Amino acid sequence: MKGNIRCKCQAMSDGMRYTLDMSPLLRMDALTWDNWNLEHIKKHDVTVGEILDVLDSVVDGQASYKGRYRVIGVTRQGRVLTIVVGRNPSHPTIWYVFSAHPASRKERAYFQQQLGSETL
Repeated sequence: MKGNIRCKCQAMSDGMRYTLDMSPLLRMDALTWDNWNLEHIKKHDVTVGEILDVLDSVVDGQASYKGRYRVIGVTRQGRVLTIVVGRNPSHPTIWYVFSAHPASRKERAYFQQQLGSETL
């Protein structure tokens, strides 16, 4: 699957895994967390809750390198985040969060253009 995707999902917590239902274009049944990715997102001042907020909203995503996807979306507090996720090779509907950070000016402009929204 290459190119742009848009997805809508809902998140429900189940311990350290999160069940997600996304559009038919990109299916996520769960996110997995470990010490590395939790510490990594913390360095970027992003929380698991904010990642779930973004994935629970209309987001724009693009295929990235190594089979990963770059997803851009807005938290409930209005922060625009960029999240990089990749599939678990053993379980294609279980995804790993590689990175999450506040979206750059260029990423926000791209997101705004894709959704046709007002200034973020």
